[in-house]
Amino acid sequence: MHRHVSQIVQRIGIPGLRLEQESSAMYETGQLAWEAGIQMCCYLRSTTSNGSRRQGHPPEDSDSNPAGRLSQEGLHLGGARVLELGSGLGLLGITAACCGAHVTMTDRAEMLQLARRNAAANGALVNRAGGSLEVQELDWGDAGSEIMAGPWDVVLGSDLIYQAGMPALLAPVLGKLSAHPTCCSPPRPSSEAEPASRGTAPLMLMAHRHRCPELDRDMEAALQLQGLRMVTLSRTGQLEEEEDVSIFKIERM
Repeated sequence: MHRHVSQIVQRIGIPGLRLEQESSAMYETGQLAWEAGIQMCCYLRSTTSNGSRRQGHPPEDSDSNPAGRLSQEGLHLGGARVLELGSGLGLLGITAACCGAHVTMTDRAEMLQLARRNAAANGALVNRAGGSLEVQELDWGDAGSEIMAGPWDVVLGSDLIYQAGMPALLAPVLGKLSAHPTCCSPPRPSSEAEPASRGTAPLMLMAHRHRCPELDRDMEAALQLQGLRMVTLSRTGQLEEEEDVSIFKIERM
């Protein structure tokens, strides 16, 4: 469904957000704002615990909730290094940057032009929030990409799985990303009794529209092969008019 930009802005709650969409036979999937992505943006805005929720104010530092950590106090994105997979038009990455994160939006080369235009159009908005944006090419099959090494505090994605074969492509990427520590927390002093901290795996959050049970099972199985599992944080679709969308945290088993 093609959604009007004003409706998207109102739902997400970022006044002044500018968004360009394109609808064409070639780029129909990645050049529109889809419900899973919008819900992910709303989730970030509703759970972000830093001061950037007050539009125009830089994020506040928090020792109790370091960048990229999800806790009872919420998700702290201020200063977090965020990687977005399959950015499409860039809505999710821009939203994270408006929460004070330093975001690298990625997609296939032929999909990046619109993301770059949207990033540029919202540059001032992102700067006022204390965040930053860049757009880079990332092919999921390029295991040697420097982007994979990070380090990243948070990995985001929305509606990345929509046809057969895609779970087998995405899961190894998430497996590689989860193997790289973020080093976002200060290391503890090393001693003979207690080794120095090597950091933690990045927080990985994905929004997924449930299209068919077979595709969901394929994704779960592909993640298990990488030693990963999905933990449901929220799900819509209980009402007839709602699209069936879940937000998952993906973590090591």
